[in-house]
Amino acid sequence: MKKLSVILISIVLFSCTYKKHSYSVTTDSNDSVSVTQSINTLDTSSLKTGKPHYKAYSRKTNYYVNGVLVKHKEQHYPDSAKSTQITENISGDMSRVTIQNTAFFDHDARLRKSAVSMLKDQSDIQHVAFFDQSVDVRKLAVTMIDNDASLQHVAYFDKDVQVRKLAVSMMKEQAGIEHVAYFDRDVSVRKLAVSKITETAALEHVIAFDKDTDVRKLALNQLNKNR
Repeated sequence: MKKLSVILISIVLFSCTYKKHSYSVTTDSNDSVSVTQSINTLDTSSLKTGKPHYKAYSRKTNYYVNGVLVKHKEQHYPDSAKSTQITENISGDMSRVTIQNTAFFDHDARLRKSAVSMLKDQSDIQHVAFFDQSVDVRKLAVTMIDNDASLQHVAYFDKDVQVRKLAVSMMKEQAGIEHVAYFDRDVSVRKLAVSKITETAALEHVIAFDKDTDVRKLALNQLNKNR
């Protein structure tokens, strides 16, 4: 019976040694989620008072900012004044988030432009090239695009002639270039596209259907050059 009592007491003490709990918080905008897990150790000296007291030992917080997972870990050592805080970035660091937010949302175009020059992810660069309100900022983003599909999107849909011309100058796929030569509303953009066409049939199409004499003449000269 005595052994059973000792075992039961041991089980109770062991179960009380650690107290673990977790909770999560979501912001109204749903772009930041914090999940905190705390593990607290029992202060055994408090058992004498009949009111167990727990000392924080470790706390782990995972939080998301614009889809970037950041892990933060705090460790507290009961027998030492030493405490450590370790921040570990998993799919990117907070500096990336800060740069991205500045590039997307800052009200000053000059600051957005500076932030854009620091972007690494093509999806971020493309977002700026497609949606920024400043022509200069969009032009910078376009120079950083590394694929024809995104360049074509800019060349087809951007409202500014200079931005479209920049995108066309960087395009390599003939199908996209021909589309611009056929359908762009600005003569200078169509002329730039025509100057990059290598297919005879496409040049003949421009000669036959473009309404501007200079564009048709350029296409004719390009056709003669390619013969």
